Amino acid sequence: MEGKKLRTAACCRVSSTSDTQDGSFEVQCEYYEKLISFTGRSPAASAASP
Repeated sequence: MEGKKLRTAACCRVSSTSDTQDGSFEVQCEYYEKLISFTGRSPAASAASP
């Protein structure tokens, strides 16, 4: 699968409309954006590869 582009997606969510949840949502989104852009692969594919 070398050189083949994979489509990736992340699901970020919070469980309430509380203002304290805003920071949690932002942190989740930043984490997955950095992870996907750094590895160039989805988290599942990165975990499965040596």
